[in-house]
Amino acid sequence: MIPFLQKKSTACGLDLGSSWLKTVCFCKDKQGLTLERIGRLALPSQSKGDVRAMGQAAKRLHTALAIKDKVVTSSLRGHEVIVKHMQLPVVKDMRGAVEREAKEQIPFDLGDLYLDFQIVNSGDKKARKADVMVVATKKKVVADLEQTLQQAGLSLAVVDVDAFALSNCFGFNYPEHTDPVYLLDIGASQSILGVYDQGRPFFFREIGFGGHQITQIISRQLDVSLSEAEALKIKGSEGLQKEKCIELQSIISESCTNWCREIKRVDHFYQTSTNVTSLPSHLYLSGGGSLLPGVPAFLARELKLEVTYLDPWRKANVDSNNFDPLFVKAIGPQFVIASGLALRSCV
Repeated sequence: MIPFLQKKSTACGLDLGSSWLKTVCFCKDKQGLTLERIGRLALPSQSKGDVRAMGQAAKRLHTALAIKDKVVTSSLRGHEVIVKHMQLPVVKDMRGAVEREAKEQIPFDLGDLYLDFQIVNSGDKKARKADVMVVATKKKVVADLEQTLQQAGLSLAVVDVDAFALSNCFGFNYPEHTDPVYLLDIGASQSILGVYDQGRPFFFREIGFGGHQITQIISRQLDVSLSEAEALKIKGSEGLQKEKCIELQSIISESCTNWCREIKRVDHFYQTSTNVTSLPSHLYLSGGGSLLPGVPAFLARELKLEVTYLDPWRKANVDSNNFDPLFVKAIGPQFVIASGLALRSCV
């Protein structure tokens, strides 16, 4: 059985993104948790869905970072997993109870799935019912992930889920938060919006937008290559004619407006489909797509929330002799999910 929610010995997290591979390794000692290795590798567009190409890229990254540990924690994306929150009677055979209920709620043969569960909050020990989070994925999806890592000469310790890794990273670094907060990770092609409350991921959804979509629109409308469009997106309009500058700003503004529209739609679903006691007033931002200049201020204004970048190493020891503090701060939001994966086994 592949354990989704259990801890293992590895302290290396590998985030297999659609545009970048990212690795984070922690070392745990008497002084606490120390950041040991971080690295990223851009993926060619043709490698998407290619197990061998992804595996070879992961091998290059692992070798370049001189990581001795060949066991890693990696993750599945939201569309690859089924997550159900169930309220079940407290019985001795909780797995049996979960599987019986899963047969009713999950539209697949359980024999084709890996299924795991965690009791989130059973409340009073004498309570008759418990809140249970159930996670399932098709065995073929896990087999593909294992095959990718085998191509890299690596083995898989734990299968996590991107949204859980995001929540795990936040929970470790911001333990003082007792009120609910929004977590938004903007990737290249997919984003995750979640609500973290009472020490756990209370709600999350994948949203179909990301930074690469803006790059494609810029490339198409300004008639430039994708690499030139990416540079314009990140560095701005320096060197462009006035009309092109105005068009570039309009593209970015319109795209971010559409992002906010999608975020509001998902947030409305959250508010109307769950027992909301209080709404978050703070949004923590992460992901490579979030590094687009002006995004935090734009989201704060449109969503009327306090917006802060999530620091994945806020509670870790970061040796300035090994890492440039300014560089680490600048790239940190890209490594939130990879850090959450690494944290799975060492906290």
